Amino acid sequence: MSGETVRKKLTIGYDETEYVCGKNAIEVENDEGTFIVSETISNIYPEKIKRFSEGKIIFVEDGENSKRIDNYEEVCRILMEREVERNSYLTYIGGGTIGDLSGFIASTYKRGLRLKAIPTTLLSQIDSSIGGKNGINFSGVKNAIGTFRNPERIVADTDFLMKNDQIIREGMAEIIKHGFSMDYTIIETLLNNDIESVKNGDILRDLIVKNADIKASVCNQDPYELLGRRYVLNFGHTVAHGIEAISRNRITHGAAVIYGIMYEMKMSEIYGMMKYDGISIMNKLMKRYGVNKIAVSDEMLDGSLSYIMNDKKIRNGKISIPMATKPGITNMAELKIEVFKELFLKAGRMM
Repeated sequence: MSGETVRKKLTIGYDETEYVCGKNAIEVENDEGTFIVSETISNIYPEKIKRFSEGKIIFVEDGENSKRIDNYEEVCRILMEREVERNSYLTYIGGGTIGDLSGFIASTYKRGLRLKAIPTTLLSQIDSSIGGKNGINFSGVKNAIGTFRNPERIVADTDFLMKNDQIIREGMAEIIKHGFSMDYTIIETLLNNDIESVKNGDILRDLIVKNADIKASVCNQDPYELLGRRYVLNFGHTVAHGIEAISRNRITHGAAVIYGIMYEMKMSEIYGMMKYDGISIMNKLMKRYGVNKIAVSDEMLDGSLSYIMNDKKIRNGKISIPMATKPGITNMAELKIEVFKELFLKAGRMM
């Protein structure tokens, strides 16, 4: 899905949900389809959810717990009972975990439902709703079973972002990642603003469009993650995924990614690849946007390292990791496991 394609699929604005999806939409589809809706979103925005046909909604709990195989089976059972036909629409309203579950259902139920996305967090609007990856957890492993399925339409309704600044702070993690790794003008924009000016102007819309374009452009080069072109999207995530796993997701993805970016910057600095003081810029951004650095114990770091040693990016005794070099640029480093461990432990002592 190229940047141009995602712009054609992406509808963005305040309360756009009303106009493009559900029974009140201006352009009504012959078949409104089925809606998988986050229970949390339903409780916070009951008036929005009332716009959809009640008998076509399936409510699902949020978080990684939603991505259980028995949850997948239960939703498929409901679809079967309702005699939902192949090629009908499935629309999800929720964050990244709801999107993961819904995308997997859409790609497997009767070999294919048409998918629409109404991501309700900044993180999901710029990241997880784009690129087609989805999955459910199995045998204690995150996204152990999954497919690729891109939505036909993505509705980024900024109304969902306005009631809780933490939703914006969580999404800042991926925005900052894109800025440091691919487009430094994003960092300059963030440094010249704060959370209030981002929320109350056109800046938020511009950031969503720009970051969605970046994610789509990268994924378009490697749609099924076979060529290694998506490596740049993993900046900060090698460490972050370890922290998330060891904390059993008590540490949120956004907080873990912020920490992971700083940690991997420190590793890049020690390795001699980073040629600027990215960590001090990160500290300025965190202060400006009220993002607190998480506390990570030595035991948690040890556990994270053990988790990383089972990373799918390890091949032939080496691990691939994007390293910060210059503002807006990362380069892939192929590190022997021994070298990675040494860098990881040195960075831990300096964080």
